[in-house]
Order: sequence, then C-alpha cells, then structure tokens
Amino acid sequence: MKNTTAALLLTSLCLSFSVRSQGLYKVAFSEKSSASSLIFEGTVVAATSYWNEQHTMIYTSNLVKPSRVFKGQASREPVEVITMGGQVDNFVISASELLVLEQGTTGVFFCHPNVSGIRSRTTGRVLMDVYASSQGFIRYDLASQQASTPFDQYSSIESAVYPQLEKSTGRKAVIVDPSFNLKSGQANTASKIMAPAITSFSPATVIAGKFSDPASNTLTISGSGFGAAGGSARVAFDDSNDGAGGTPYTVSSTNDMVVSWTDGQIVIKVPGRAGTGSFTVYDAANTPVVSPSPLNVSYAILNNVNTNSPSNQMYSLFDDNGLGGYSYYYSTSTANSGADFSTAAQEAPFRRAITTWQQTTGLNFTYGGLSTSQTINLGDGVNLVMMDNTANGPSFVLPAGVLAVCYSGGYLCNGSAWIVRAGFEIIIRNQGVSTGSASFNNGPCATTGSAIDMESVILHELGHALNLGHIIDSYKGSSLPNIDPQKVMNFAIVNGVDRRSPDWSALTGALYNVNPRNLAYCFTIDEMTPLPGVTLEPKDECPLVFPSAATAPNTAVSFDLDHATSNLQADPQYTRVLTGGQGTAITNNAWYVIRTNGTGTSINLTISNYTTNPADQAACSGDGVELSFYQVNSCPAGQAFPAPVAYRSFSANGPVTAVTGLSPNTNYLVMADGLSNTRALFTMTVIGNPLPLRFIDISAVKKSNSVLVSWITASEYNNDYFEIESSTDGLSFYKTGTMASAGDNAGEQAYSFDDRSPFSGIKYYRIRQVDKDAHYTYSKVVSVNSAPQPGIIFYPNPVTDRLAIRFPKASASFIVSVYSVNGNLVRRESVNSATMQYSIDLHGISAGVYIAEVKDNNGIRQSRFIKR
Repeated sequence: MKNTTAALLLTSLCLSFSVRSQGLYKVAFSEKSSASSLIFEGTVVAATSYWNEQHTMIYTSNLVKPSRVFKGQASREPVEVITMGGQVDNFVISASELLVLEQGTTGVFFCHPNVSGIRSRTTGRVLMDVYASSQGFIRYDLASQQASTPFDQYSSIESAVYPQLEKSTGRKAVIVDPSFNLKSGQANTASKIMAPAITSFSPATVIAGKFSDPASNTLTISGSGFGAAGGSARVAFDDSNDGAGGTPYTVSSTNDMVVSWTDGQIVIKVPGRAGTGSFTVYDAANTPVVSPSPLNVSYAILNNVNTNSPSNQMYSLFDDNGLGGYSYYYSTSTANSGADFSTAAQEAPFRRAITTWQQTTGLNFTYGGLSTSQTINLGDGVNLVMMDNTANGPSFVLPAGVLAVCYSGGYLCNGSAWIVRAGFEIIIRNQGVSTGSASFNNGPCATTGSAIDMESVILHELGHALNLGHIIDSYKGSSLPNIDPQKVMNFAIVNGVDRRSPDWSALTGALYNVNPRNLAYCFTIDEMTPLPGVTLEPKDECPLVFPSAATAPNTAVSFDLDHATSNLQADPQYTRVLTGGQGTAITNNAWYVIRTNGTGTSINLTISNYTTNPADQAACSGDGVELSFYQVNSCPAGQAFPAPVAYRSFSANGPVTAVTGLSPNTNYLVMADGLSNTRALFTMTVIGNPLPLRFIDISAVKKSNSVLVSWITASEYNNDYFEIESSTDGLSFYKTGTMASAGDNAGEQAYSFDDRSPFSGIKYYRIRQVDKDAHYTYSKVVSVNSAPQPGIIFYPNPVTDRLAIRFPKASASFIVSVYSVNGNLVRRESVNSATMQYSIDLHGISAGVYIAEVKDNNGIRQSRFIKR
C-alpha cells in the first residue's frame, strides 16, 4: 500500500488534472454515499454464477457476511451482492472495468437494490448492486490494515476509512458481528528467529498470465524461512486492476498457480492481474517479507479465475467467422434509449482505434455490417459495438464512473489452461442513459482540459477484446500540459491527453495474442489468422549502429509516425525531450542518427510530403511533430538519456529552424515524436552538415548613377547576412554594403543592392555569405564597365518591336541582355557568329523604360531605351 504522503500527493495532482481508469472516471465519495441505501463492511464467503432468463448473460451472486453497517438496516443476515460475469459449466463471461469479487475478500460495500429486480435463487430477495461498480467497494488489505478503491488509497482502515464513512452517513457504525476481528488478518511483524527472507528472484521481468511460456511467466523466489505451504502462506502481487500500491492480488500457497513451495524456494506462475511493483511473501504464520526490488511486468494476458482446475486460465483467439477471426457489427437500433452507432460521433474514434490494431498487429477483427440487435449475447457470432441502452435490463446500464465496457465470453474445459474466446461486446457510455456523466473528445485533434479522449478509451477496450490484461505503467508529471500519458493497457487514464498509438507493451502483447500459438486445446479449433499487411515504422527503436561517416548531403529519410510506438524501456525520460527540462508526452516516436562532417557545426533540415492520418488532423492547432537532438555515440539506456542539445517542431512542409552550435565529426541522435500523438507521415531531408548556400545567379548592371548588383540563392539555411564586396582590380575587395538574410528557404530567394559609389572603368563585385555560426562562402566574381564605350549604337529609341544594335567592327560573339530599371533580367540572347548588325525581338515586353546591355570580349556596354 502507498503511504499517506503518496495519497495526499494524488489529491494535490487532482487540482490540475484528473486521474481516471482507462474505462472509468472518478465518482465522488459523497455521491456513492448518498446514492446507496445500504453501506456495510463484510466478507465474501461464497459465490454462485447463473445464466439470466434469456440465457445470454451470466451474473454472479456473491454471499457477503456483514460485520459493520454504516447506513441502512443493521442486520447480521448475509447480503447477496450481484456482479456481472462469472462461470456456468464450461462457459465464462468477464466484464472489463466492472467489479469482480473473490471469496474471502473483505471491504466496504456501497449498495442499492438492483434496478432490474433480479432475485436470489435461494431466498427470493432482490440482489443488491454496488453503486459505481468497482469504485463502490473499498477493498481491504487486512495484512497492512490499509484499503483502496480504483482511485483512492487509505493508509488505515480504522483511522481513515471508518471516520470518512461515519462523517458521510452522519452516524456511528453498528457492529452486527462482534466476532469479526479486523486485526485478525494483520501481518505478524514481531521478531522471529526464522522470519522469511528473500535473497533473489528470477526472472526480473515477467509476462503476467502467459501460462503457455513458463520461461517468461514462472517466477522463482529464493530465500529462507518461507516454511511449508498452508495456513496464511501466500504471495501478494501489486494488483494491476487498481494501480501501484493498492490492495494486492494474492495467490495462496495451496493454489495450483504455485508449482512448488519449500522453506528455501517458491516457484509460482504469475497471474494476469499481477502488475509491476514489489511483491510480498507471507509464511503460514502471516509473517511478511517484501521483495528486495520491484518485479517488472512487461505485459499481461487476460485470465479467468476458474471455479474448477486449473484455477487460472488464459484466453486465446480463434477463427470464429470462417474468415480467420471475428466479425463486429454496429448496432443501429434506437430502441430502449439506444443510438445508431453507425452515425454516432463515437464511430470515427472507434474506426481509427480498430484500424490501429489491425495495421500494427494484424488483428483479424473485421467489419461485418449493421445489426438491429441490442442483446448482449457472447458466442452468437454477432459481436456488437453499441451505445449504452436499457435493452438488457436496467442493471446492465453502465454504472456511474464507467466510460466503456468490453464483455468477453469464452469456452473452457477442465484440465486445459486455455480459454477459447467466444466473442465480445463493446458498450460505450451514452449520455442520458448511462448513470452519471462525462465529457469526451471524439475528434482527431488534441484532447484538452477536462475532456477524455474517446479514441484512447476504445483502443484500451479493444485491447481487452484481443485478450490483453491491465498493466501498471501510469502517467508521469503533475500538471497539464507537461504530462506523459499512461500506457495503453495501464489501469488509469488522464484527462486532457491522448494515447492513440500502441506502446511497446501493448504491441508486443497483442502480437503474441493475434498470432497462432499452436497450443493443445481440449477441442479442435482453428486459431486466428492475422490480417496481411502489418505495418510498423522500421525506425521505431533506437538504431543499434551509429554512422562513422558524415551524413551525405540531401539524404532523405521517410518517417511513419502513424505506425510508430513508444517504449518506456528504451525511450528518454519525459523530462528529456524539451531542452528546458519540462515534461511532455512521448507517444509515437521514431529515430535517426545524423553525423556532421569535418567542418559542420549545424544541421539543416527540410520537411516534405507531410500528411497526417486522419488527414484533417493536419489542421489541428497544437498537433505536429517534435524533434529532439541528443549528442551521443550509442543509444542511451531507457530512461537515462542526457538533456537534448536542441528541440524543434513543425506541422507542415518547409524548412526546420537550423540546429546550430554543434561539433564537427559528431553523431546526433534525432527522436521524432508526434505532438499530442499526431499520426504524421513525412520525409525529412538533411540539407547539409552543413551544406554551403548555393548561388544560382549573380549580375552587375550599370544604371545612370549606380550599379545594380543582383543575386539569387537556393537552399538557404542558417544564413545570417550578405556582404556586397567590390574591387577595381579584381584582386583586392572591400565591403560596399550589407544585407540581412530573408530567412531559411528551401527554394530560390532573390536579392539586389544598388551601389551608388561612382567609378569610371571596370568594377568587380562578389557576395560574401555569412552563416549564423560565422562560417562564410563567396559567390563568383562579376564585372561591369562604367566607362563610356563609343562605337555601339542602340536604335531606334523609343522602340516598338525590335531594338537594333550596330557595332563599329564585327564582333565574333556577344550576349545581348535587356533589364528592367530595377535590375531584373527581362530577355537575353547569345550570338556566336561575327556580325556588325543585330536586333533583339521585344515582342511581349510591357511598355516602359529598360536597359540594353551588350557583353563581349571588349567589356560591357549599356544604353537606356523606352519600349512603347
């Protein structure tokens, strides 16, 4: 259990955002108290599951022995509490996010009579329902004397739970079973000569519930003083259904999950509800010892707790529709307060979420069409996706606090550890029908404020449908927007954030579940055949090999963040993405290494082919791609990255602001990640390491009282300014003027400078381009002759269609150019035959004043004329 400090921290975090289960939202204690007609403390002593009258759904009647009553009639009579799901014969139904009770569990129940009027098969009394489902049960950990619900943790039952209940109900608790001793289950912490001790455990990382692979699932705990099996001997794991530090999930030493139990070694299968965290071993005398380090659970396979043997079984997917998988159908019925899902706002995020699973794992869930059915009937081949409604009875309406539910059905047989999934139904909260209310974001843009992202919720529920269980890998950060969201199958979700791409845990678990396992089932089935065309970003993980040669100029790298994941075990800390150290989300990233050359001190990038999926996400404010640059020579260990040397972002085609101040001959690891989980595809071109700016053209044209120097650049990045230099001898150049850069530009950029310093004769010009890091390059040298050049005649002036040029003697070759008075080239012709007379066609040139120029071996001669 977490201590009081941690619980208070959670309370303070709620000032800026709310922590929610992936399928739940928090229900206030006061609401649970006021909505319940009976609030009592009790212990589950028995449970029996039944089919409903239509034989479509299984519910369980849990017999609870009360010990204290905080509200309602005080009675020692056992209370029968209904929960959805259970096992009858060889068919099992489970419901994600809803309350599950185990025999021997003790806690506080917030109850009211079930609204469907379902009665006890033994007493005929109306079964009690738990308000807000799993949130309406405060689960005790008697060993630590602490308690928890999915969103609240209590440091002490006596000093935290009891006072809050009595304050809420306005009365003292009535003790109805004096024999119940709250302290009877308390851990024995008194000194003991042979107290249990854990020296090691192996492996350090397991896959919970993956009974088909003992190497990755079976845990060996070595130590001393464990004693013999029996009594209170057990192993308690952190329960992934209520997050880190909640009431643990225990496996008794006599459970068939325990392979062996001796004084010095315990060999145990790790159940599907075990999450990352420390585990505790108790000996028969209830003496505890905590593991020396946390057990890491990489992912979990959905399990069922069987009433027969084996006690825990693992779900498997098979060919249900004859097409290699399962067909799902949209319920279109508006009866019973339902809604047509095919036209509902929730259909778009559902379609995006299931497409994600299909494309990244090959999940063979295919659209079967429309259905008017609203009946929850696992195993009928019609796997419904529908908005909440009352068709299955008021008790099946989503309780307060529940966002969505995935019902799972399966066939099992004794002696087999595998359950064959019979089908699934996904029910989504329907405002005005479901109890309580919640605000959702159904669109593709980033989720903000108090809204919950519907696509993230559905991605999680579909994870259950493909047999993934919960894990413990929660959000990081304390306030929006500096939050790294929870992983897909984590118990809790945070409002105002998006998790629409599978993380490594969800992806790896899903790939295992989707692909055939070739296990020995107790009856003949064909396992699921994955859909073809699985697509994953090939640069999804940090590259194993870094380059030793500089990245070649104009290297183009394609990124597919639509099919990228994140990986806690390999990614940087969420505070090592931005250069300022603020936290941010890491959701769908890919990697590339750029190496600078011997003189390169900057990296210049341009983006092309930028698109998003869906396409309209490209127009969303705040969405886009972020780039973090790390100066490393190999991939750092996950969660141990240095601070990035630079950070950039973009949301469209064009140049990226240059990364400057870098070192030559150095590797820079680049992480590209989707802002707010933007699913972007783009090409990143490395323009240089750095590449010099390219001069496309430079010219100098004599005007009446000045010389117009013009130049055109291309691929302009990291450029600071230009210096215009001139010379009278072509050897010694002096600065004539300065012009600032127009900014980074992947295309062409034109500049001009008017030199008004007089000079008679030939004058030479060149451009000195200076980078922001002080590196510079020169253009070629051009010249202009400002001295009079008699002998060449330009006529007529004004001119209508052709301008004639007469030379004093034949010229072997020359170039005739026409410029506007602003120095822009209008027309140019090259002549390579000796002639004394030539004319240039001016058709198509607008009326105005122009400059004619002749350039040959004798220099440059110019004349101003008027075009009519």
